Amino acid sequence: MRFTKRQKQILDFITQHLKEHGYAPSVREIGAHFGLSSPATVHQHIMSLEKLGALSRDWKRSRSLRPTRMELAAVTEIPILGDIAAGYPIPAVETVDDAHTVSLPDAFLSSGEHFALRVDGDSMIDEGIHDGDIIIIQHKEEAENGQVVVALIDQSETTVKKFYRRGKKIILKPCNPAFEDIELPAGRVRVQGVVVSLIRKF
Repeated sequence: MRFTKRQKQILDFITQHLKEHGYAPSVREIGAHFGLSSPATVHQHIMSLEKLGALSRDWKRSRSLRPTRMELAAVTEIPILGDIAAGYPIPAVETVDDAHTVSLPDAFLSSGEHFALRVDGDSMIDEGIHDGDIIIIQHKEEAENGQVVVALIDQSETTVKKFYRRGKKIILKPCNPAFEDIELPAGRVRVQGVVVSLIRKF
């Protein structure tokens, strides 16, 4: 596969960004990195890489650019711990079935430990997370506002939602207008991890 110098640089930057952060850079971030002031120029390079078969993306999700041929031999087995509610909270997973894992290229992972959960429900569909998807979670106990997290409520129920801290309260926000926000005192919510990728079977 033949690329121009700039195409290769952009492809390498996207791959490296995925390795370091677990998600793709935005068009604005790509432009800033290479000193390209016009988003249209960045889009042109991305579209060229897509036509060459070097990049793919999910048009329904932001930051979904993925190199199609990552020259990375390293693959990690991620344990699937069970189901996670993308709706109303469900009882927390108490057991781990080591027989169920998913193999994922290291470029799709951030640093640290990871685990996977199957999504049960559709409260996150506007974020591109659908019922039946397998989400990959980086184990963390803290999250930034706007990140999609796995949250443990009252030490007994789990859910996947967008995380927002408002003073002494935590808001767990769905991405589906049919569902309402979950607003709780901060002491009742514990972050178990941040969603960094997903796998979908068609």
